[in-house]
Amino acid sequence: MTIMLCYEGRLSLYCFLGGMASLLLFYGAEAFLHEESIWTKVALSVGYYISLNVIIRIRYNPRDYQIAVRAAFLGTVLSAGIVVFLYAQDQYKSFGIYATLMALFHYTEYLGIAICNPKTLSPDSFILNHSIHYALAAAASWIEYFVEVHYFPVMKTYKSVWIAGMLLCLAGESLRKVAMITASKNFSHIITMANPVCFVIYAIASWKFFHDRILMEEITLLNFFGEEYIQYQERVPSGLPYISGFRVEP
Repeated sequence: MTIMLCYEGRLSLYCFLGGMASLLLFYGAEAFLHEESIWTKVALSVGYYISLNVIIRIRYNPRDYQIAVRAAFLGTVLSAGIVVFLYAQDQYKSFGIYATLMALFHYTEYLGIAICNPKTLSPDSFILNHSIHYALAAAASWIEYFVEVHYFPVMKTYKSVWIAGMLLCLAGESLRKVAMITASKNFSHIITMANPVCFVIYAIASWKFFHDRILMEEITLLNFFGEEYIQYQERVPSGLPYISGFRVEP
């Protein structure tokens, strides 16, 4: 099957790769300029990112700029995550993995919709401005991470936790993208840091979300299918812990 990428998808891909090029600059400084200072490399990479944003602002119209600047930002974050993982002290390496996976997730959300359902594509498809709740959850995880790095740095050095978290994230991301491809035009719209407090809070929030959503969905299904759906409920469990959905009392 030939994949035809729309203009917006191609634009995002070019700018995402342009942002990732900061990683090449980071290593190129040592290979060609014989510059080994980490801070000089960081300064060069930051200068490159600023220059890239200036070029994007001049080159593209306001609509395309909104796509290009987001894609370039995510490419840069992915590169920065790789650098943190490779160069930072052990207690910070998991944050590098987190940044890399987050950038990859947000960009592939946009790219996936560009491939599967380009008619619904917009800058919001990056889901960077997902919701206030998403932003608060992310901010809480960052605060917890750096507080624990300061007071309990050993907590962040267990490589088995990094690997388990990374594999879980990659598995979840793979399932989501397969779902996007499977749904095709019908589709529309974090463990790696080893944050125990946010892990529990996120688990509770996720349970509450699915509990309420399944309850509402099952009321709708019961109204539509009637007795047939009641029989289906008796045969098939929800598959989620302590969530039974809406039940009709005999």
